[in-house]
Amino acid sequence: MDSAWSPRPPSGVFDSLFAAPPAADAQIVFAPPSEARKRSRGGPAPAGGDNGATAAPSAPPTSAEAAALRGEVAALKRLLADAGAADPSPRALVALLVAGEPAALYLCKSLQAKAALLDEAQRSCSREAVVGVCDFLVVALAGRHFLELMRRRPGCVRQYLRHLEQTRQTPRLLRLLADLGWVLQEGMARWRHAAEVPLRVRLVALLDVVAFFAQHEELEWQRRAVADSAALLERQLSIENFDSQAAAKAKETDIWGIAPRFCIVRAPMGTFIEYLLFYHPHVTDSKKLSSPEGNRAMFDVDQRRYLWAKLISGARVQDWDMLLEMQTRKGFIFKSKAEAEVIGQSVFAEILYLHDAPLELVVNCVTAIEADDERFVACLSFCLFDQAVAAAVKARNPLMMSDIRSRVVATLGAEASMPLRTEIDDLLGSGKVKWRKNVAIGVYS
Repeated sequence: MDSAWSPRPPSGVFDSLFAAPPAADAQIVFAPPSEARKRSRGGPAPAGGDNGATAAPSAPPTSAEAAALRGEVAALKRLLADAGAADPSPRALVALLVAGEPAALYLCKSLQAKAALLDEAQRSCSREAVVGVCDFLVVALAGRHFLELMRRRPGCVRQYLRHLEQTRQTPRLLRLLADLGWVLQEGMARWRHAAEVPLRVRLVALLDVVAFFAQHEELEWQRRAVADSAALLERQLSIENFDSQAAAKAKETDIWGIAPRFCIVRAPMGTFIEYLLFYHPHVTDSKKLSSPEGNRAMFDVDQRRYLWAKLISGARVQDWDMLLEMQTRKGFIFKSKAEAEVIGQSVFAEILYLHDAPLELVVNCVTAIEADDERFVACLSFCLFDQAVAAAVKARNPLMMSDIRSRVVATLGAEASMPLRTEIDDLLGSGKVKWRKNVAIGVYS
């Protein structure tokens, strides 16, 4: 007949663990069993009838398992010593959470004790304490009581929401935001989640966010922003499908072979517009998905941003006719200015110069600069010495001529620069030009 069950473990290595039992009136809060304790209790299932008899362990614990058990007992004793009582106060429990120790939060049974526990967690400024207490209250309290406590403590709400978002607990995050009535924050959380889902379902997720914002009139701006994001993604998917097939069949002399393309799905607006201006610059029908002008009008792209992308793309493909047209074509917002003037003639000329544009095109752009000083600096930067001399004569500034002389010698050499230096000396020595005196020094070089 099996012997009666005894709470004391078999003699051996466990004897030292129970050498000093706690006092009779002490209450011990046991933590969940560790992995070492679980392994030490392995073996066959309890054998016996209703008398509750159990079988002995299959094998004695190893020295490592015994050491782990001793450490666990020591941790429990420290827990009781730090708490100072069998029923610790909320402050003591929060102190354990801050220190990274396990805490028996279930000892706070009343609603008042739970509120004090949350207050202590907020006062500690510890994210671990706030998250631990909130996770406990979600389970321990009814929904209305939990929301009532959280609404009165916005600091705890923000930390807990941030924890839910960083740990990707999206359903709990959205449910809590909905219960709190934070419509804008819930919609933005839905938008961020839709941007992270797989691409095959991202468009559907964005349309769901659009439908959510449409239910609230005060969030019209957010609805239009998400709708534009969904429309942009839809167009990018269609254009990507068409262009990838065209690039696979293209020859080496085509634009696809000269400049290999990249995937435009999820590309930002500026990159998308520049892509269209580079690979589809001559699609003038605004109703087509790949029309640069149509996409600019649909998504209300800023004029300077669009013209800058047009300049960069035209210079890369060396479409000089289009860039020459930009010097005379009026802008679609500033009707009194040409497109090149909207960007800035000096910047326009610099991009042309860096991409080896024809000299006539660079000269036309530089001579269109209205300010004499700016035009002179541009001419000197692009080695347009004849135009620089003309700008210096118009400004009647002898220091400009000195700058040209030094730059010509450094660029062309003493022998090649002799004719231009002779012309500069003749202009400075003749009385045809009334040169100004007392001009600034070192401004133009």
